Amino acid sequence: MTDKHKKFYGSLAGDTYLREIRRFGLRYDEMVDTLVDVVQVHSPSSILDIGCGIGNIDGLILDKLPEAKITAIELSPEMADVSRERLVGYRGIDVICDDVLYYNPTQKYDTIFSNLAIHNFPHDDKEKLLSKIKGWLKPNGIFLWGDFMDWHDKKVGQHFMDYRRSKVMESSVDKEFDEDVFAKEEKDHRLTVSETIDMLRDTGFHNPDVMWTYKFLAICSARND
Repeated sequence: MTDKHKKFYGSLAGDTYLREIRRFGLRYDEMVDTLVDVVQVHSPSSILDIGCGIGNIDGLILDKLPEAKITAIELSPEMADVSRERLVGYRGIDVICDDVLYYNPTQKYDTIFSNLAIHNFPHDDKEKLLSKIKGWLKPNGIFLWGDFMDWHDKKVGQHFMDYRRSKVMESSVDKEFDEDVFAKEEKDHRLTVSETIDMLRDTGFHNPDVMWTYKFLAICSARND
């Protein structure tokens, strides 16, 4: 992750983030609901959130699993500060401002998840991160990876992106900002769903699977040994 990513996400800290991710993600709330449901099904005691943003997902999980302990990693200091303020009423939450590639946990986790963050990492850093995640999970622990996705069929992919752009622009109040976001996305490092599954399998995860998809979004899951 770069200083540009840190500055970009820092500029969105606060309620602005939820407003904009809902506009650009279209089905963001459905994605989050699915992620939280899957976490709840597994009832983990210890959870690591990679790229927690403003902590909204952590709050939803703790509402359902109040005894769980969550460590939340966030690169942006502004986002981390908002997360701490947002989650101040919850027990069992520790928000750490750090680059996850340099994070050294003192424990292992039942569940690790990341939502809409790993697309920012270049391919080699994705592989490094997945290897670290596998080492941070307890035996039979689960990893949930929600992210923006690419497509092998470029014609279909372009159709979905044009559809998304039209929906975003319909709700635009700042077209310059919207164009800046789309320009950033052109430099992102998205994978296809099949590439995501292959990368999980190549890292040594067991039974990688697709939990949920919508056009340009997906949640994949995999287990440790």
